[in-house]
Amino acid sequence: MNKDNKRWVLITGGAKRIGAMIARTLHLEGMNLIIHYNTSSDDANNLCAELNSSRSDSAIAIGANLTDQSEVESLIPEIIKQTGQIDALINNASTFYPTPIEDITHDDWDNLMGTNLKAPLFLCKYATPYLKKSKGLYSQYGRYSCYQATKKPPNLWSCKIRLSYANKITS
Repeated sequence: MNKDNKRWVLITGGAKRIGAMIARTLHLEGMNLIIHYNTSSDDANNLCAELNSSRSDSAIAIGANLTDQSEVESLIPEIIKQTGQIDALINNASTFYPTPIEDITHDDWDNLMGTNLKAPLFLCKYATPYLKKSKGLYSQYGRYSCYQATKKPPNLWSCKIRLSYANKITS
């Protein structure tokens, strides 16, 4: 990546862990960053301060709950309002916590799928016109994107459930 460019990269879940590592790496490569957070506003603001201290006005923090449809819908327009563009989208945010099959609830399902599957798909949808305009990096899901997103998980879950209970069943 060209260190002299003024490209803006959105990293969802960019405030901590892997997201923060991605942010620091891209920042060293000259990218400007939009650090998305849900509840980690202090971490996001501290990371932006760190990055902006080495290159001013190169990082901003934006909060949004990715399980809230209206917040997902308004995230990209807010970014365009603040930066004027978006050149790459890195869907890094995730929700994770133990969900044994016998204890999972509908709320768990909605929360996990909302952050980990639904939000990335819709963020790609909302960002694509801007990414195309800037010749940025975007995910081309194609004509059957929702269908494709629904086909693999049931097989994976079935396999994981069978494996997790294999010892109990054979005992």
